[in-house]
Amino acid sequence: MSEVTENRVALSAIRPRVLTGFFERMRGLLGRDGLPKGEVYVFPRCGSVHTFGMRFAIDIAFLDREGRVLAVHENVRPGRMVFGGLRAATTVEAQTGWLAKALFPGDCLPRL
Repeated sequence: MSEVTENRVALSAIRPRVLTGFFERMRGLLGRDGLPKGEVYVFPRCGSVHTFGMRFAIDIAFLDREGRVLAVHENVRPGRMVFGGLRAATTVEAQTGWLAKALFPGDCLPRL
């Protein structure tokens, strides 16, 4: 796991909501005005996302099959597409300005 610094948000503050159902995954954050700080949406078996139709910017993290963070994209505005790469197996989305302070490439989150 990456070294934790003073400016880093505690990983224990993450409150995941795993979206597995078809309609639940399809809706995701569409039509919502935001998420509480620390709440994240987790999309298993997802290596890319779009923000078309969203009302706010988000932070996005891509994890591999072992739960290791591959990449973190900060402040992704509406109307964008983001690809996690060939090894991306899970996507984590959160309100912008928070997730990028909590997760860094190389961190491992097997509990998500």
